[in-house]
Amino acid sequence: MKDMNSKFRFFLFHLFGIGLFLLGLYFCIWLGKISVEYDKNHSNPGAVGATLFFFLVWNLLTNGLIGSAIMDGKKSIFNYVWNFRRYRNIKWIYHSELGYFPSVIGMKKLILYRQNIFTLDELVEIDTRSSVKSISDNVKSHLDWLYKNQLDDNRKAELLKAKNDEIRKWDGFLDVPSRRDKKIDELLK
Repeated sequence: MKDMNSKFRFFLFHLFGIGLFLLGLYFCIWLGKISVEYDKNHSNPGAVGATLFFFLVWNLLTNGLIGSAIMDGKKSIFNYVWNFRRYRNIKWIYHSELGYFPSVIGMKKLILYRQNIFTLDELVEIDTRSSVKSISDNVKSHLDWLYKNQLDDNRKAELLKAKNDEIRKWDGFLDVPSRRDKKIDELLK
């Protein structure tokens, strides 16, 4: 279940990113047509030029103001188009207790992300100039360190569940003689 959540969130991230891009493009085309219709002096460069101008403004707003300043440099659906090439090269890394994490493996570094619906939050950068075993151990230790409280909570929940399951299986008798008396009473009926 937790494994599907990360991949489903990643699907939604792509869907919303592409949707926001197409919505911006449609909005810019619409503004371009309106600007040509209401230009009395015909000094407008045409619908294509106006559309390109509005699309440039749209991209500067989403990637400049929202993508960098408000989102604090996070990869988000607002700057989806600029990072699309990076999103195509996603490799999924699996942690047995935490699920899947998207990562991008470059020539010299591996960047590990936490997947949300609207953002990809960078967790850690790891040097890839060593062996695969070393990289794997390094990723696991970073994830364990970052999510140590969540892992502790998961272990406590598992222990509590096991304890509750054991209590549910208990037959309710406090000692051996009462259990024996109950069995004798059942046989005499």
